[in-house]
Amino acid sequence: MRFKSKEIERGDDFNTHLVTSKIGFTQRFTVKIKPVTHEGYCECQYFEFKGLPCKHVLKVLMKLEVDEIPPHFILKRWLKGDNSFRIINETSLSQNYENSEIFRLSHLCRRSTQLSCLASKSDELYKMAIAGIENIFAQIVDEHNKSVEDRKTTSTSSSKIQEATEIETIGQPIVGDPHISQVKGRPRDKKKKSQ
Repeated sequence: MRFKSKEIERGDDFNTHLVTSKIGFTQRFTVKIKPVTHEGYCECQYFEFKGLPCKHVLKVLMKLEVDEIPPHFILKRWLKGDNSFRIINETSLSQNYENSEIFRLSHLCRRSTQLSCLASKSDELYKMAIAGIENIFAQIVDEHNKSVEDRKTTSTSSSKIQEATEIETIGQPIVGDPHISQVKGRPRDKKKKSQ
């Protein structure tokens, strides 16, 4: 309500509007809007920085009697399903993500979680899932050991030690020393402590 919008220029692609405010001090911002698609750009660049349409663009859209926020101003990150995993099939996995370890890990975790949710419903399903997981795990470990053996024949002795420890730690989490953080305040004097 405190902003006023006035069209100052009509162009082929964009119409230019001047949005002013008269509270405290006068603010002036230029907003460019496409007449057909209602894509817009404001010189305050709030949308570019925050991902939300600014009050100046909203004022121009209200003056143009646009009832819905245009799709241009709704970024994918604000949508409900943005954090869900991408749906993939075997062809897209093999074509697009052959060298993406992170994507393969994400896909394996998602499918494993789905399997766990289904298999935990009954004792029979649980036993079937565990038997299948143990079988697949044994096959993968054998295949991994074969590839490590192949690499051992061509590698140096220092890399052989690293690969041997790699084989031993499959399936075991690596736990290191905890990070020592600095506490607040001034360190105590040793002289006062001993007295």
